[in-house]
Amino acid sequence: MNAAVKVIPEAVLKKAMKENGYNSLQINEFLQDTQEIMEEQHDYMISHLNNIWGEWDGWWSQSHDILEDENITGEELEKIKAAYDDMGIEVSKAKNVEVKLTVSRSDNTVMSTTINIRVIKVGFSWYIDIMNMQDILQE
Repeated sequence: MNAAVKVIPEAVLKKAMKENGYNSLQINEFLQDTQEIMEEQHDYMISHLNNIWGEWDGWWSQSHDILEDENITGEELEKIKAAYDDMGIEVSKAKNVEVKLTVSRSDNTVMSTTINIRVIKVGFSWYIDIMNMQDILQE
């Protein structure tokens, strides 16, 4: 769970907490609840893979490779910046990134897919652009 939090700007995390009824002292509770949701999503993914590959009791592993990235500029960049302005987050750059996700089983069965995600640069760090994730999912 901590790795997932690291790819989200702190101000976005605080806003999500507030919108879901948590105060700043309840961060551990919020992260625990969020982890439970992520575990449900993980279980759903494993169930989906079992439907494709058949039931599997062995181990799974996953990896990712960045295949390509493209700078976002102009009006599209301004739209992304505006989405974060209300939270006091200053986005300096944004990119569309093509990522190859690979899931492997212990019997050497491998499945890969490619997704496009948007990332933003805040300060010296890059984060997943969760404010506009729906735009990516609809492509």
